[in-house]
Amino acid sequence: MLVTTAAGKWLATPGRTRRCGLRLIGRPTVSADASGRAADARSPRPIGAVRTSARNTPGMYSASDLKTVSLDELRPTQISLGLDAVATKRRKWSALAGDERRAAIEDIFPPAVRGPSGKYFLLDGHHTALALIQEKVDRVRVGIAEDLSRLGEEDFWVFLDHRSWLHCYDAEGRRRPFDAIPQRFEDMQDDVYRTLASRLQAAGGFAKVGTPFEEFLWANFLRRAVDRELLESEPEKALEEALRAAYSRSASYLPGWCGRLV
Repeated sequence: MLVTTAAGKWLATPGRTRRCGLRLIGRPTVSADASGRAADARSPRPIGAVRTSARNTPGMYSASDLKTVSLDELRPTQISLGLDAVATKRRKWSALAGDERRAAIEDIFPPAVRGPSGKYFLLDGHHTALALIQEKVDRVRVGIAEDLSRLGEEDFWVFLDHRSWLHCYDAEGRRRPFDAIPQRFEDMQDDVYRTLASRLQAAGGFAKVGTPFEEFLWANFLRRAVDRELLESEPEKALEEALRAAYSRSASYLPGWCGRLV
């Protein structure tokens, strides 16, 4: 049984991998090859095979790479998120019937790494993790991208930073030290501009192209383009301002820009 990223996204971007949860694809018959290793019946690629990106990031996992962990023990690798996105996920789940809701939650396989002292650190899906916690879900299966438990604390965080596997910026867009990353998802900061960036993307303001933390890059741009008082008092007008700014040449350096150069 093979586990890959949805549409090859999260684990295909050079520099880190693209940012989406892992998904189980099918339930194929598993047999053994001549070496005694299990093999996918749909493909000659053996289970455990790894497809790598330009920076040696795994692009395929076997079922043995899945680990069920307690959400209380799973650690964030970001300081901030957009709480509105958390609420949106919960609304989507609540709209599903019991069995459908349970299946949707069980189909979540966010990527993680094993870090110092055997702790598990989430690489992506922080909004989903917090939504699961608020839904009183106790455990989640994660896909282990790499075992870094042999590293010390400082080397571990530096490694993640160099891979763009963490986002060490607070809700105001300011770079912070590694120890500012909270121990719990419940303690992450709410970045209202990260929420605005999500709304902007949904409204066609920019395209998702898989650049690491692209929504945060847009959030930082929007801090300068949209007044916070307007954002908090009249969110729809703020979105209109964000759309105008997003299509302007001043945003042309950002990933997924949809404006015109002429």
